[in-house]
Amino acid sequence: MAEKQQTPARKSWNKTFTIAGRQYSYLLVAAPILLLTIALAVLAGRFLLQNNTVAEANSLKSRAKHEYNRQEFVKAVNTYKYLVDSLQINEDEVSFNYANAAFLASGLALPPTDIQIAKPDSTAPNYSDIALQEYSKLAASGRTAIASKAANQLGVTNIKASERGPASDANAIDSALRNSLSHFREALRKDPENDSARYNYELVKKLVDYPEHIVNQVKDLVSRRQYKPAAELLASAMRRDKRLKQQQQELMKRLKDVVGIDSLDTKTSL
Repeated sequence: MAEKQQTPARKSWNKTFTIAGRQYSYLLVAAPILLLTIALAVLAGRFLLQNNTVAEANSLKSRAKHEYNRQEFVKAVNTYKYLVDSLQINEDEVSFNYANAAFLASGLALPPTDIQIAKPDSTAPNYSDIALQEYSKLAASGRTAIASKAANQLGVTNIKASERGPASDANAIDSALRNSLSHFREALRKDPENDSARYNYELVKKLVDYPEHIVNQVKDLVSRRQYKPAAELLASAMRRDKRLKQQQQELMKRLKDVVGIDSLDTKTSL
């Protein structure tokens, strides 16, 4: 009969060793060490990644500042956008610079006559919207100084944007002025030492009140039967202010009629 082959014994992965008469498992000892090694490797990886992110963020901040100072505002917007959206840099200074770069990239800081009229590009970002969005976020910041600056810039951006709107829409102009006035008031509430906001508030307050002020002056002249000076005052004001031009056409017509009649009476008496 053939001899029966013996099956070799399986090697055990759970070998033991003896210390001071007690048996210990290699596996039970090695497992915690292995887990600790993995945890340390993960932490080290995160630390290196964080360091790389910080280094990249600092490099991009420097680049964005350089682009801004060279008045390459579109490039600066793209760099700040990457810092805020991709690297998740949540710093008020970065967001404020991002908003300022977008405001300047929009061309709103330039007089309307200096804007080059181009065909609409549906793929181009709306830089004024970006500026408004970032300023709005910052206006709610717990840091009152930067919140005040952002509120002031919200007011400026609203007025500048209204200047690019339809030339015939006096209601939109009035609404933008009143909206901006509320932003300047809020900027002063947050920081009474914000001189720029104070200057803007006083200036825009006069613009908001201008139509009413002119109408009151015209009515005063009419009450003293000074029709021609009243008509001249209103005509001059209507050339300066689109709201008066739209809203006081009827008053202007009545004044012209009265001036014409008054002139006719004078000629007849002569």
